[in-house]
Amino acid sequence: MILVKSLTLRDFFNRCLLSSIVHAIEGIQYPDFSHEQSWDKDTYCLQDTMGGRGAITFAFDEEGLPVRFAGAVFSIHSVRRPIENPRAYFDECNEGTRMLAYESLEYLLDGDDGETKPYITSGLWSQEASIMSPDTLEVFLENGGHLLEFPLVNQEEETSLTLAEINLVQEIYAQKSLNWHSCLRLSSEQLAILKARGESLDACKESFAELKIQFP
Repeated sequence: MILVKSLTLRDFFNRCLLSSIVHAIEGIQYPDFSHEQSWDKDTYCLQDTMGGRGAITFAFDEEGLPVRFAGAVFSIHSVRRPIENPRAYFDECNEGTRMLAYESLEYLLDGDDGETKPYITSGLWSQEASIMSPDTLEVFLENGGHLLEFPLVNQEEETSLTLAEINLVQEIYAQKSLNWHSCLRLSSEQLAILKARGESLDACKESFAELKIQFP
């Protein structure tokens, strides 16, 4: 079923991207939480401090625009047992999307009784421009999908950013949302905005590098 009727594939990716940029900047002040959002090439990884994990793998066209995605989430607090056969969970997807799902499962491996396998409690994928899941939105959010609540539900994300930082986010987002593959280099003026939040930029620099954004 369609998970969110008013949300398109591109909207979903753009919100993931926007959240990542904001999170990278906030990581200057809160480096201990920088691991909660990260990118490994084309896979968006999420986790929280309460046993939640998620991974969404995107595919892009030559112009760097998203054409499909698939992924899964896991919550230790889910009322349902982990899905017994995670790969079969994505049987409804077409082959290209199914391969993305299998890739995302590699980020959700865990060991139990000596066996390492993916643990998931829900999942989602794209079908043409729509966002699909066997679960309703409410059920998805209750079973690990809370990690993706902003990209799926919220129009605006609460942040601690200053006006200058918000403008910086918008500048970066405007370029990256047009071409995921593009490589950006911050200007000295943009770097000064980041330094105004704190002198320790290591976490931010690492997160930006995952987004192909380099410091001067």
